[in-house]
Amino acid sequence: KMHGFTQLGDVSPKIKIRKYTGTIPNGNQHEVILDEDILKIIDYEVLILVDRAVGLTLFKYKIKPSIQNPTGYDYKAFLRYNTYNFTPIASILFDSNSNNLEGGEYSILITY
Repeated sequence: KMHGFTQLGDVSPKIKIRKYTGTIPNGNQHEVILDEDILKIIDYEVLILVDRAVGLTLFKYKIKPSIQNPTGYDYKAFLRYNTYNFTPIASILFDSNSNNLEGGEYSILITY
């Protein structure tokens, strides 16, 4: 580890991970403006923390983007590049089957 980076070997590029967090508002789409250059992003992961009752027991789940999640938990996530101000944006899209995600906490992990 060197100054907040991970480096595998002496000549390999440095790898850094940044985490963005927040709460899902009401609506069909939520966007998070990222600080990283989209051309340098290697990978990303989006998770939404939600409560779900199973019988009388309340569980916490971290839900990944999918259209095959349990009813009420479907969503999609992708990165896009805004050519107007050259800003990378993480977009989280909700559909009619995502009503249980409102108010959930999201985390976006960016590897660059």
